[in-house]
Amino acid sequence: MPPRSRRRASPDRSSRQAQDDLHQDDLEGTVDLSDFSADEEDVDFESLADADGDDVDFEAMAVNEDDDDFESFEEDEDPEPARSSRASSRRGAASSGSSRGRSSRRARVESASDRKKAAKSARRQAKKERSPEEIAARRQALRSGLLLVLLIGGILAAGVGFYYGVMRTPPQVQEANFHLREASDRLRSLDRLIDGQQPGEAEALLDRVLAEHLVLPMFDHAGSPEPSPDNPDLVSVRLAQSAFDLREQFESRRPRIQRVRQDMQARANFQRLNSRLNNLREEEDLNSLRADIDAFMDNPANPDAGPDVVMAERYRNNYVLPVRNQLLNVQMEQARRISAGTTDVVAAANRETDTHMRNHRYGDAVRLVDELSRRNPDANLREVRQKVLNGARQSWAAARNRAENFYAVASDPGSSSTARAQAREQTRLILLQVINNYGEGVRGVDEFVQEARTLLQEYDLQ
Repeated sequence: MPPRSRRRASPDRSSRQAQDDLHQDDLEGTVDLSDFSADEEDVDFESLADADGDDVDFEAMAVNEDDDDFESFEEDEDPEPARSSRASSRRGAASSGSSRGRSSRRARVESASDRKKAAKSARRQAKKERSPEEIAARRQALRSGLLLVLLIGGILAAGVGFYYGVMRTPPQVQEANFHLREASDRLRSLDRLIDGQQPGEAEALLDRVLAEHLVLPMFDHAGSPEPSPDNPDLVSVRLAQSAFDLREQFESRRPRIQRVRQDMQARANFQRLNSRLNNLREEEDLNSLRADIDAFMDNPANPDAGPDVVMAERYRNNYVLPVRNQLLNVQMEQARRISAGTTDVVAAANRETDTHMRNHRYGDAVRLVDELSRRNPDANLREVRQKVLNGARQSWAAARNRAENFYAVASDPGSSSTARAQAREQTRLILLQVINNYGEGVRGVDEFVQEARTLLQEYDLQ
């Protein structure tokens, strides 16, 4: 039969009261550290650490678990008397150790305070014992330090003043430099647009740069290489001259832009006219086509503006001659239509030749009559041909008379220089019109063309 376990007896009311008294006694034996605060001087804990003295003997408060008085709860029927005796022993040991610790700490604090007071007294004594030379040297050092501080402050102030007065660029000059830089950058962009065959964009950029960056009051509107220094709006004579130089560079691009535009227009007009020449059978009105051809050869870039000798000469090889070489095809198509569309070849020939004669295209009229004669051998077109030759002779006589009259004015010393220059130009235009329109190389008309060339050389108008 297993042994019966022993149940711990619950403590009665008297036992619990004894335990509460024991805990209260333990609290009364606790050391109050607030009693060790220094009175006036700070505590030198290093001196306290080095000072000799007895510490609180906490070993007396330790409880040995192997003590004969300690017994297990199961073997001791009434543990309260043993606990009470141990608590009394601890209170006695703690009280004795606490008293010794407080005495030792007070002694160390007083010793540290005395040493500190002695050090202060020694420093005051050293100050009183300084010699006049030492005092003078100390004052001189203070004055030197103050002078150094003032010198550094003066240098800093002078540097700030120099920066704001000399080195710092005024806001107006900064703005002017900004406009000049922008204009220079736009000049390169303008060249790229011109080289890229964009005359419209180039001209718009040129006008915008002039209005926004150069033609400004601060540059005296960039209108003179020598701006007036008395202008109150002028930011700087040098900057205004730079703006004027930039404006001149921009303005020098205008002829290039105009040349690019004219080249593009002449090329477009040639392509459009060449397309019509390659499709003559689909052309409804050959007379209208011939009029467009004549206008193009007189001014390839702008046919609607009238004859322009400069434009005709500039594009002579590229556009004028290729179109002129196709005139024979137009005349052949006209002859074909006359032969196919009417029985009265002579009447049709008269109508067509009259149109050519009104435009002073006598050579074309002669070629048309010759082509109709070849296709219609039975038709009598000799009178029509003679009519064309007579008209050419009369027209040349009138043109030569007008050219001689203008040249007489151009050679008259009594005429003004402007009148003489205009008369020379009119003489030149009349002779060139005969050379270009009458029809060089056509039998019966070529003689008038050669006479016009001779007069042009004789008058030195080439």
